[in-house]
Amino acid sequence: MMKSILIQLALLISVLYLTKCNKSISGRNSIGKPELRMAALLTWNDNITLSKILGAVPVGVADIVKYQLLPQFKINMKYYNTYCLAKDGLVAIANIKATFNPHVFIGPDCSVVCQPGAILAGSWNIPMISYACSVDDLSRHVTYPTFARTVGTTYILATSFPFILQQYHWKTATIMASTQEIWQYQATNIKKLLENLNITIYEESFVPGYRGDRHRVQTKNILQSHRDKTTLFVLCAYGGDIREIMLNAKDLGLLNGDYAFIAVELNIDSHIGANTWMGADNRDNEALDAYNGMLNVHLRTPDSPRWKNFTADIRRRVAAPPYNKPLAADAKVDTYAGTLHDAIILYALALNDTLQEGGNITDGLTVTRKMFNRTFTGVTGEVVIDQNGDRDPDYVLQNLINGAYVDIGLYVSAQQNFSMTPGKVVVWPGNTTVVPKDIPPCGWRNEKCSGNLSVLGGAIGGSVAALIILFSAIFYYLWRKSRFEADLSSSLWKIDYNEIIFNVKPGANMFGSMVSTKPQGVSRPSSAVSVRQKNKADAISIGSASYVEDMQIFTSMGLYRGNFVAIKMIHKKHIDLSRALLIELKQVRDMNHDNVNPFVGACIEVPNICIVTQYCNKGSLQDVLENDDIKLDDTFKLSFAMDIAKGMHYIHCSSIKSHGSLKSSNCVIDSRWVCKITDYGLATFKSNQDDEQIALHRGEHAQSQSLFWRAPELLRDMNFKDNPYGTQKGDIYSFGIIIYEIFTRNGPYSNSDLSPKDIIERIMNCESPPFRPCTKGEDGRSQWLALMDDCWVENPEMRPSFSLIKNKLRTFADGKSMNLVDKMISMMEKYADHLEELVEERTHQLIAEKRKTDELLYRMLPRSVAEQLKAGNTVTAVSFDDVTIFFSDIVGFTNLASESTPMQVVDLLNDLYTLFDAIIDSYHVYKVETIGDAYMVVSGLPVNNGIKHASEIARLALDLLSSMTTFTIRHRPGVQLKLRIGIHSGPCAAGVVGLKMPRYCLFGDTVNVASRMESNGKPLRIHVSQACRNVLEEIGGFKLKERGSIFIKGKGNVITYWLKGYVGSNKELPKVEIDDPNDNYYDPDEWIADNIV
Repeated sequence: MMKSILIQLALLISVLYLTKCNKSISGRNSIGKPELRMAALLTWNDNITLSKILGAVPVGVADIVKYQLLPQFKINMKYYNTYCLAKDGLVAIANIKATFNPHVFIGPDCSVVCQPGAILAGSWNIPMISYACSVDDLSRHVTYPTFARTVGTTYILATSFPFILQQYHWKTATIMASTQEIWQYQATNIKKLLENLNITIYEESFVPGYRGDRHRVQTKNILQSHRDKTTLFVLCAYGGDIREIMLNAKDLGLLNGDYAFIAVELNIDSHIGANTWMGADNRDNEALDAYNGMLNVHLRTPDSPRWKNFTADIRRRVAAPPYNKPLAADAKVDTYAGTLHDAIILYALALNDTLQEGGNITDGLTVTRKMFNRTFTGVTGEVVIDQNGDRDPDYVLQNLINGAYVDIGLYVSAQQNFSMTPGKVVVWPGNTTVVPKDIPPCGWRNEKCSGNLSVLGGAIGGSVAALIILFSAIFYYLWRKSRFEADLSSSLWKIDYNEIIFNVKPGANMFGSMVSTKPQGVSRPSSAVSVRQKNKADAISIGSASYVEDMQIFTSMGLYRGNFVAIKMIHKKHIDLSRALLIELKQVRDMNHDNVNPFVGACIEVPNICIVTQYCNKGSLQDVLENDDIKLDDTFKLSFAMDIAKGMHYIHCSSIKSHGSLKSSNCVIDSRWVCKITDYGLATFKSNQDDEQIALHRGEHAQSQSLFWRAPELLRDMNFKDNPYGTQKGDIYSFGIIIYEIFTRNGPYSNSDLSPKDIIERIMNCESPPFRPCTKGEDGRSQWLALMDDCWVENPEMRPSFSLIKNKLRTFADGKSMNLVDKMISMMEKYADHLEELVEERTHQLIAEKRKTDELLYRMLPRSVAEQLKAGNTVTAVSFDDVTIFFSDIVGFTNLASESTPMQVVDLLNDLYTLFDAIIDSYHVYKVETIGDAYMVVSGLPVNNGIKHASEIARLALDLLSSMTTFTIRHRPGVQLKLRIGIHSGPCAAGVVGLKMPRYCLFGDTVNVASRMESNGKPLRIHVSQACRNVLEEIGGFKLKERGSIFIKGKGNVITYWLKGYVGSNKELPKVEIDDPNDNYYDPDEWIADNIV
């Protein structure tokens, strides 16, 4: 996993937010209780997966209300999709913080989002409670101070495996783990616990399934090589990878009853995975058959009345508005829906305890600590949270039979107790009920099931066997030779230059992927050739960069069949495909090691002759060492040195034998900070190049510099050009120079006043002591200095091998792990200030521009309409059978405006409509427009809300009228604004009008009548039509007073009403002036109460 990049991005967003975000969100809604804002971070790919988890959110909120856990708050819960992707998840979290400012994050469910997201939450002092993230690293409270979870860690799950293997008396096992970080954690924990019981464990890693054919071949080779070592395979991977493994096992005949397979958290019906035997290779039926008899360790799904009520409640809620995502009858509610619900309850309990002790809702650290060492009963059963904020859950051992899981065992992690379910018959691969043994009954190759032969039979058998072996050896030799010749004649290495797409950039390249602008090697200005004086850039080897006019350019790169590749041009006029060259091409194609950069292919068409290798987006080791923004401690340096030693040891043991051009620019670094050797082999392909073209491309200065890494004996060898492979001892010398670069972070001979050409002459001379890079003043690193001296000693035979060098490097670590993950986290935290100028530009633009455009669009149009426009859909006008429309204006506004300056009028309207906008946020209404002092609002569209539209507008009108009692005009504090309101219900049409500055407009007679109700009303009163009054009477609870018959233009004489309040409301309304003796607004009792003291 690209954990380092995720942490960088997380800290960047934190810095950007803290330094640039100036938007604050009120902690209290405009009226009533203070608001508790909760943000649920979920993952879904479609409506089906969303339905299985989403309903837990409203059920959890409803239970908080039901059990009176936080009665003093009004809960505002919103949910967001992280897509289980680090970039999308972190953008979502940053947007949530900026626009919603939650008091807690519930989720996320993927570790790639959890880890950087938890760092962000900790920096903001906001609790984050995950319901599915299990990676162990999240238990470290120094890094993740406000994180807790309602699931167990990978270690807690791993503690079940010793009990399972003891149950079936297995003494050996092979763990097959995906290279993704979460599965590496899981595999490591399982291995450590089993090895403590003296169980023999073989561990193999494979790349995830998105690598295609390479993944299939790799997993098949692992199964093939371990079938004679163990009968038990533990699979730590996602569902798609397990599908490929089981199909390979079927093809190899391992599903015969002699072998067992145990998966970890294999979800066949989950929002975090897909139906795992389904693929695109037309082998679904075979995959389903291959799964039969597997075991699976999974979080326990409760079987209690409360769980059944909970799942029924989820089905009911997701099927109803506003979700409208019903679950199919055969679809199960996800187990993680229960842990999501319990995460919400856990926060409510902890917050309640914090507040009772006088704490604050914004003190996320204190609230998080109240979650630790807590036990409560949730929908998933007893929830036990330990001192690290991790849950000690129950797990089940499941048997997959005919596409369905059957629970056959229970593991209670809190008690370290495992028990088998009585009466359950376990089915194993091959549809047998016999437990696979450590060694098959007939042996690995059926050797124990042969009968006793007589002496004669033995002799005959032996002779026949010898003949078979002889003929087999001959046949194998001929087959190998034929296969070798076929491989030589194969053109799989050949690349069509036209298939390479240029002028493309790789994805996010967060840290250290560019070269420093300082020149490498010799530093004296008088002797060093200025880059600006060169007509062409000094080309550095594949994976590095060049300098042109003080700008940084990467090596030539392009996109080949969906993958980024590096291209090294070969300056030759033709390529002769001789047998020697074909053998070289086969050798480099066969190279396969984690620290050797893969060879992709070669182009041989003139003038585009080139070598194509995998592109590593961090650049070369030389680039990283020269970049002052990258801070490297001893762990990083040691890791780079060890990676190079491992890669070179592999090359020396291969058919290539030696590199010949090892230098820091030929050591490239990938996205996971793994150092790889490149530009190896293919000496014939690269030989006899046009010297003039090379000189023109590189320059004499750079050519001399490129020899700094070459061993003295090879520099003196005039025939070295005829032996471009170099020697193994020469590679050791080159490694010594690289160690100097890593150790000092300077180019070789950078403190020398000599020109590069003079330096090469001194190296070639047999001086005593030999001329080498200066190490004076480098104190405290005697072991590194000793290793350099051993590597660049003058006598080649005295230089150590890479095998010995690896052993020495291990001693440098003093027994500590050389894993860079922990060091990367601390480095990213320590140097967060450096990230803003190094962050990839598109990520920053995405966050800023998306926020601007979305906010602007949502202010112009309803959210549902805006989303349709963003999706590229045409928004057609829609008719609505029944809506309620609100109009208001200010009586006497013209006179007030004439007595005020324009700026005072602007301030007045801004204060008034800011107040109105805050109030309408609490209602299911849509603000249509404001023109001068007129204000128009509608309910019942664009989202239909039944008959609630009338009550929403009526209560809103009363709230707006009530606000007039406290509203103050800044420049006329003694004057009360006289708001006049009219509302009417009926049908109308709505749609988007215009392409430039589009507007969402309402059409129909209902709009006209509503406007007439406002213009025929009176100050500080709410004028209601007969149609609206009928709907309000149906709803009930509203206080209406008949005004009588009035003339309405276009309608004639109609009966209208005054809206005076609703039952249970204690809002103060402004007093109404009675200027007409026939005005019956007040009842006599009301008049006395309001006017007589």
